[in-house]
Parts: sequence; structure tokens; C-alpha cells
Amino acid sequence: MRLVPISLALLLAPTLALAEGLGPTFQRLPPPGAASGAAGSAASAAEPYPNNRAPLSPKAYVALPFGSIQARGWLAEQLRLEAHGLAAGLGGAFPDVGKDSAWLGGTGEAWERGPYYTRGLVALAYAGGDPTVKALAKPWIEWVLNSQRPDGSFGTQHPDWWPRMLTEQWLTWYQEATGDPRVIPFLTRAFAYQLQEMKDRPLWQWAIYRGADNLEPIYWLYDRTGDEKLLELARVLKSQTFDWSGLFSLGAPLTGGSFIEHRHGVNVAQGLKMPALWWEQSGDSDTRADFQKGLDLLFRFYGQPHGVFTGQEPVAPSGATVGTELCVTVEYLHSLEVALPILGDASIADRIEKAAYNALPAALKSDLMGYQYYILPNEVKCSPGPHGFETDHGTNLLFGGISGYPCCAVNQHYAWPLMSQRLFLAAPGGGLAAALYAPCEVRAKVAGGGSVTLVEETGYPFREDVTIRVRTVKPTRFPMSVRIPGWCAQARVTVNGKTEGPSVAGTFQKLDRVWAMGDRVEIHLPMELRTTSWENHSVAVERGPLVFALKVAEEWWPLPPEAELKGYDAERFPSWEVRPKSAWNFALSVDPADPAKSLQVVEGKTASPQPFSQAGCPVMLVGRGRKVRSWGLNDLALAAPPPYSPVDVSTPLEPVTLVPFASTRLRVTELPWFKP
Repeated sequence: MRLVPISLALLLAPTLALAEGLGPTFQRLPPPGAASGAAGSAASAAEPYPNNRAPLSPKAYVALPFGSIQARGWLAEQLRLEAHGLAAGLGGAFPDVGKDSAWLGGTGEAWERGPYYTRGLVALAYAGGDPTVKALAKPWIEWVLNSQRPDGSFGTQHPDWWPRMLTEQWLTWYQEATGDPRVIPFLTRAFAYQLQEMKDRPLWQWAIYRGADNLEPIYWLYDRTGDEKLLELARVLKSQTFDWSGLFSLGAPLTGGSFIEHRHGVNVAQGLKMPALWWEQSGDSDTRADFQKGLDLLFRFYGQPHGVFTGQEPVAPSGATVGTELCVTVEYLHSLEVALPILGDASIADRIEKAAYNALPAALKSDLMGYQYYILPNEVKCSPGPHGFETDHGTNLLFGGISGYPCCAVNQHYAWPLMSQRLFLAAPGGGLAAALYAPCEVRAKVAGGGSVTLVEETGYPFREDVTIRVRTVKPTRFPMSVRIPGWCAQARVTVNGKTEGPSVAGTFQKLDRVWAMGDRVEIHLPMELRTTSWENHSVAVERGPLVFALKVAEEWWPLPPEAELKGYDAERFPSWEVRPKSAWNFALSVDPADPAKSLQVVEGKTASPQPFSQAGCPVMLVGRGRKVRSWGLNDLALAAPPPYSPVDVSTPLEPVTLVPFASTRLRVTELPWFKP
């Protein structure tokens, strides 16, 4: 994600225009009340979390205020590890996000690293509630809020709009969590200044491709103030942003340009949400459809078994040793989490879970003291490069406090906390929707002005059952919707032991009733084994939202500190090479049409607090395979392409174990196979 010189004239080339007519009006609910720092009357009892203010089109669901959902179980452990790992410690090891940062008034880096880092700290502080992280975030928050000049501009003297987009995002989360009355006036002045300036100082470089990140807080503020100048700013912003809808609607591979343009994986991941966001203002059905067209395009040409598309740093055709940058994963998750409440499509939630429960943790050390810049489906050795990637930093496959380019070091820690705040959504009619499954507790208002607490107990995604327990002071009627994943054809939902139905895969099932203290919703989601086809007709094995990979024993080797980054303390967060300690060149004995015949599901007795590790993974698949002796490393120290399947192999049958992709750092996911 390096900033490189590029012709401004090229960046400002005309893009395909979209109609800017406003969508149909609807009955506007009052804005949030004074507790959130907003002007206007309190929300109605029927709709405690108001939808979009007209003329914005209403969203299918509404995100609950940041901080409403408390992670529990294994998810809480991810937030705890972040709070005591790289996220919290990086400021003391990397001056660009420490006291030297210009975003703290220092003389150091003044561009994106401070805003990235603060976004993660704020998300982690107010989703996880850790007082240490709140204390770390406070100086950044206060410096930004005190940096605004009389004309409305704020932050460092760097001219780019892009780092301010990041700052405006985390300010909305901070305001929802704390009700700080300074935020809404601050953003009002900042956006008024931006509208005034954008004619003479338009979006440039990164910002041209990332305008959707600006739209998100603009609409948030409009819903709270009704200032029509914000919609004018949104139109100007859209006109200066790369036309992602136009690109996605073509359905063609992303060719041409340099890595900073529309081929850059992180730009694509952030641009993905633009059609969904712009539909709110345009009301145009074609624009709405372009979101799904974008997903179809990306996964047709660039999709990977772990649930995210390629990006090394540009997108590249899918392959067993093609990389996906960690920033691609976290920004892709963000875009999906923006689109889910807007569009209300349950398949978006399926995609969130697949990316979050596979690609995200696989890129992080299990103690969250480091990360890997690129993850690969078949990754049998993590060694220094070069490895032939289009953008090759030489450290892309190492695990460390900084791996590859430092963007991911300062950006990765907002992924888990942001996802935790989208597990439940506010639903029409004063209801709640269980959108994503993980152990948590949500406290929210519902129809009739009451408040409820829902406690979700589950070992998902490793287990098939989810229980939601209701706590309420008095019986309260409101609709609760629960998502039935698209991969689950035989789901069963019960309330207090009585089956509710029908449960249809790929939908939200609505349970509208009077809820009382102690009511219990149980969701059974049978996870059948299935396979998908990849390079050279290899297979990946899936169960529920999880992708499985061959377990490869790992040997971790610390590397000597590098002096590449000025002031970085590599002693505190060293880099690690990971080498295989067991054979990995197996062909799997499996019938792709019926993998359950030859693979046995084995569950541990209890789920580990950190299931995303080899030692703690709570489920595995046991089967048999044969070594393919001709299959080894290529001259770039990567696994050679898997031999074409079905393979003709006669070596002895041996037991093999597949574990969740997210529990591995070395793995073979795209497996050659032969029929049993």
C-alpha cells in the first residue's frame, strides 16, 4: 500500500456518470435523542433505532450503536489478545504510531498510519471495554478533537482527504459509544469545509478509489442533523470517486493500470461498498445490483478458498500460491459489514463469516503479537523472499510486528471489534436480528420502549448449535429474526423447545412474539461436508462456514532484527520464519461428490479460548491420503502447483488430518485427490 507518484491528470480522468436523482421519500422517524449527542426528539417507542432520514432510501436493518454488543467466549479472547498484544504495544515499538506521530502533535508521519492505528484503538476500546486500550486511545481522540481550525479543517497539514476519511469513521463509533457532544459539531464543520474545498482541491491518489469511506460518515451525520448540504457533499464526492459500479457492471477482469489504481486489492475491497452506499441516495435499482455484480466478478476471477479474493498488492488470478494481503481481508470485511444492514441479504452475512472465520485469523499469530502480510491457500514454508509476487517486499510471508509494508500492522486490529458490533442488528418493527453467529451479549431497545438483553451461547463456527437466552424485566413483544446460512439446508429453530418453521436456507427467519425472562431460542445448523474445486481440479473441504486444510507441523524460527524501518523496535515484536516439520505433499482419498464417506469429523471435548491455533482447534477431519513424491517446492520456495486430479498415485495409504484453515500457519488447502 505504498504511496507512489502518479499522474493527477490520469487519476482525474472522467468516470462513468450515474444518475443523481433522489430516491422515493418515506416516513422519517425522529433522530436519536440527546443521549447520543444528536439534535431532535427521542426515537419513537416503535422504532428505537431510526432508519435513514428522507430522502435517503431506508435500509433493511440498522446497525446498533457502537458498544451495544459485548463479545464473550472465544470472540472475547480475540479482543483480549489484541488489547494486550500487537495492537496495544505497537505504539511503543513503532514511532509512526507513537509519540512522534503528527496525529499526536509530533514531527513524524502525518499521513494514514496515525488514523489507521486510532481507528483500531477506538474500535477495540469501545467494543471490548478494556480500560488500558481506552487510555491508549484517549490522547489520539483528544488531539484530533482539539485540532480543528476555525475554517473547519482538522488534523495534520498533509493535504490528502484520505486519512481524514479514516478519522471521521472512528469519530462516529466513538460518538455512539460515549455520546461525546463535541463530535457532531466537529463533523458538521469538517464536512462544510470539505464541500467548500473540493472544487479546487478534489480527491487524489488513494482517495479517488476510497470515496465510499467518506460517504459512510457523511450519511451517518445527515441522519442526525438533516443538513441538506451533506447530500450535496455526497454528490460531489461521488462525482470525484472512481466509478466502481461502472466497473463491476462490466463483469470483466480488472486489467490495466498500476497497483495504485482499480486493480489494487485494498482499493477494490474498499470500493466494493460504494454501490450499496450510493443506492441509499440514488435509489437506483441498477446501482443496488452492482454490489452483487462486484462480488460475482471478484470471486469469478480472483476468489480464494478462504473466502477473500487475491491482492498481492494488485489482484491476480486465483491460484494455490497466490497471496491475499491482510488489509484486503479487513477492508473487505468492513465493506460487507456496511452493505449487510443496507441490503439485508443473508448471503452477505455468510460471506462475512467465511472471511472472518478463515482468512482473518490465519493471517495473525495465535497470540496476536504479529501478522503475515500475504496468506496463501497452499503455504508450506514462510520464509524471506522474493517469492515472485507482483509487489514483493521480501518479508511478505514472515510473521512479525511488521510484515511486508507497515499498513497492515497499523490497520489489522479493527477487524475483530468491528465485526463484534455487527453480530446483531436492529430490525424493522422495533426488533432485533441475529445476523452473525459468535458468543456475545447484546443490550438493546425494542418495540414498546422496553430494553432487553440477549445472551448468545455457542461454540459456532466449530459447533452446530446456537442458543439465545432472553432477559427482560417484563414480557415484551418484538420480532426477533435469526439468520439461516445459505449452506444449511436442514436448519431447525425452536423457541422454548417448540419447533418454529419453516427454516429456509439463505434467509432471516422471523420470530414475532411476546418474549419473557428466560425464553430460549435454539438454532441447530447441521454442518455437512462439501468440497469446492480449485487449481488443477484440486479440492478444498468445507464444513459450515469453515474451510479445512492439511495439518502441517510447524517449526518457528526467529530472524535477526531488520533496520528497514526507522525507529522500529524489532526486539519487542520480532519476525518469524515458519518451517514444516512434517510431510505436506499428500493427495487426499476422497470422493468430491461425497466427502463424508472418507472423512470423519472429530470434535474436542471443549472449545479452547483460542481455537485459531493448532493446539487449540476444537474440530478436525480425519482421513487417509498418499504422498505424491514428485510434488515439492518450486524455485521460489513456494509449493509447486498441485498435480492435476484425480492423481494416479500408488504410495502407501497414510492417515491425514485436516484442521480449520484459521488454525494453521502452514497448510495445504487446495488438495490433489484420488477416489477411495
